[in-house]
Amino acid sequence: MDTEVVVHRIGSNSPLCRTSKFALFRWPEMTLMEQPSSYLAHLGRRSPSIATSRNSAYALSYWFNFCRAADIDWQHSSIDDLYDYKTALETTVSQKTGARRSAGTSYQYVGAVVEFYDFAAGRCWYAGDIRKSEAPQRAIRADHDKLAHTKSGALPTRKRSPIAQKRNRSGTMIKPLSIGSLQRLLSEMGPDANDAPAGSSVRNRLIADWGWAVGLRISEILSLRADQFSDLVGDPSVPWVHFSIEVLGKGNKLRRVSVPSWLIEHTQIYVRGERQRCVALGRTSEERLFVSTADSKSPGQGITPRRVEAIFGAACLRAGLFVNVRRLDPETGLMCLRQVPAHCVHDLRHTYAVLTYHAEVTQGNSEPWKKIQAQLGHSSLKTTTDIYLEYVNAHNDFRNASIRDLVGLSRR
Repeated sequence: MDTEVVVHRIGSNSPLCRTSKFALFRWPEMTLMEQPSSYLAHLGRRSPSIATSRNSAYALSYWFNFCRAADIDWQHSSIDDLYDYKTALETTVSQKTGARRSAGTSYQYVGAVVEFYDFAAGRCWYAGDIRKSEAPQRAIRADHDKLAHTKSGALPTRKRSPIAQKRNRSGTMIKPLSIGSLQRLLSEMGPDANDAPAGSSVRNRLIADWGWAVGLRISEILSLRADQFSDLVGDPSVPWVHFSIEVLGKGNKLRRVSVPSWLIEHTQIYVRGERQRCVALGRTSEERLFVSTADSKSPGQGITPRRVEAIFGAACLRAGLFVNVRRLDPETGLMCLRQVPAHCVHDLRHTYAVLTYHAEVTQGNSEPWKKIQAQLGHSSLKTTTDIYLEYVNAHNDFRNASIRDLVGLSRR
């Protein structure tokens, strides 16, 4: 049987578990690939993010399997081999999605391999020409905010490895929801906390509200704690007044964001009602605000970003917010049309930024970007304008002064 490189989650008894949750093994004999696994342990020490270790582990497994299929010894591979790998990534479909990989995905896979080889060269495991000496680490790992929102991810003022080079296209990739689309989506996400029938769940709708009305990332929403709302007292007669709430942002940096009083009120309704019932049912001591529902296998436990994305995607499909794409059917091997969500949770953050810009301009604020920058947690004002300026210039037909009014929700 052919040997294949696989990613394996490490058990708590493994010495590697102190620094990494993932390692590479040769299947079916399940022998540890010591050098790549040591690199993953190094990543675990450098970054606490499990997602970083997992993504790097899978990227390396793809590369090692490519080398195996091409009969290449990874310790003697060359830059030409990596070019061939990059071409293979861009010209084949993903087994997971059945669709062609995007340029961004290929960039990340190849970048992960270059990072590993640079580490391997420093440990004298590798003496070939796959290096990033021409491009410092900051160039290989391009600025996340800019890379995440551009078609090319290109940073023309920085040198990058030609292997990791992405296509140089202009234009923005943000996809804010239109007002009509947002209204349909919110309806499918669940009832408003003030209007919810007895016993119904308001959690999913509330998660969406923290995205479009505050501009939080999904990780920031899920890092909120229930005790943050215990002592806040809002005035129902002025639901557009704002409170200041502390959130844990990217890079484990704390920042304060402005939250409308109506959203604080809705969150407190959830905490005192649905959340309290779920935690009691599961007999947990969960601190995080958003927990699994009463009908889940583990009620009262904190929920994951993947689960939220699945809920959001299903709501998009029900709301008619989807696109038809050609995907490979793994059973028949034939290409077929499938409906996939046209938006992801992060698009709610973009929606907040666009709505807030137009609301601030309508109110006479000559510098709306500064407020949006502070709310979104961008370290640079240029990052904010680079992401959104082109879009708002092309879509300037908003007139209302409140983003809640823009969406057509009552002020109660």
